[in-house]
Amino acid sequence: LCETVADTSAMRCVAKTPNGRNSLAMVAEPLESALAAAVESGTAPIASWPLKRQAAYLKQAHGWDALAARSLWAVGPDAASGPNALLDDTLASEVDKALLGAARDHMVQGFRWATREGPLCDEPMRCVKVKLVGADLAPEPVLRGGGQVIPTARRVAYSAFLTASPRLL
Repeated sequence: LCETVADTSAMRCVAKTPNGRNSLAMVAEPLESALAAAVESGTAPIASWPLKRQAAYLKQAHGWDALAARSLWAVGPDAASGPNALLDDTLASEVDKALLGAARDHMVQGFRWATREGPLCDEPMRCVKVKLVGADLAPEPVLRGGGQVIPTARRVAYSAFLTASPRLL
């Protein structure tokens, strides 16, 4: 049994950290099943490839545009072969990319946690593409640590999933 989505999120979902100093916004949409199968089977271990090779593969084999192909942050729930993807779809004019990079590992952990235990019945997610579309992060590192960002990334990924016509496989 797996959890998946049938549509793109109906709205941009936002969650604030427990301290109220950070917020994350995400949307979810279906991931191409051919890509999920290739990553999961190991025929396309994109998580271990250099960024250029990863982007070229996603553009040529799966028709992704150049920006989306370069913005893949992680697959999950397994770091090497997960059938879900996390993309950074933020704009440099709206988000401080240096702060975002500093909190990236925490957001990836929250995404992997969410995809390992889906919101419908605690089953793994499959074929879900989660896009980070906004982030407002505190400049002080202590205010945007793992204890703040990881559970928030999980909550906002759940919200995006639930607004994208969730289904059980």
